[in-house]
Amino acid sequence: MPAIPSCLKVGSATRQKVATADAAVLEAAVKSDQAAIDNARLAIEYAAIRAPVPGRTGAINAKRVIDKRTKS
Repeated sequence: MPAIPSCLKVGSATRQKVATADAAVLEAAVKSDQAAIDNARLAIEYAAIRAPVPGRTGAINAKRVIDKRTKS
């Protein structure tokens, strides 16, 4: 059972106002969490290494270039 806010105990706020404020806090938390998720997705997107052209690239092609240079 949640604690009763002190503003309700002294009568300076209605239950509806407290509930509305609580809902706003929870909505802000959800938006903050969604922003963190979006930020993490963007960081992963920047970290991905993509080939400039489709096909096989990487160590095999680099090895062929090195072999051709050493044979000449």
